[in-house]
Amino acid sequence: MSALAQSVPKLINYQGKLTDAGSASLPDGAYGVALRIWDQSFSGQLIWGQEYNVTLMAGVFNVRLGAPGATSLTTPQNPAVNDIAFAFNGPAQFLGLTITRLAD
Repeated sequence: MSALAQSVPKLINYQGKLTDAGSASLPDGAYGVALRIWDQSFSGQLIWGQEYNVTLMAGVFNVRLGAPGATSLTTPQNPAVNDIAFAFNGPAQFLGLTITRLAD
C-alpha cells in the first residue's frame, strides 16, 4: 500500500471589525480590504501584501492570509514575495490594513 504526502498550507486566519470614527460598525455588505506586512512600523519595506474581497456582518470580516483568490499588491517598484510564510522570517513584522473600496 502506498501513502500520499501533502504539505500543510501556510495560512493565517485573520478576523477584524470595521468601524467608523464613532466606533459604530460599518454597514453589512461587500468591501475590499488590503492587508500588508511590513518589516518596520514606519518607512519600512513591504514584505507581503494582498487585497481581499470581504463581506461584513455586524462590521466583522474574516480572511485567510495567504489563501488563493486574493489580488497581489506587489509592483516592480515594491516587489514583495506573496508567500505568507516568507513574511515571518525576520525579527519583527507590522500589519497594515486599508479599506480599498466600500460597498456599491
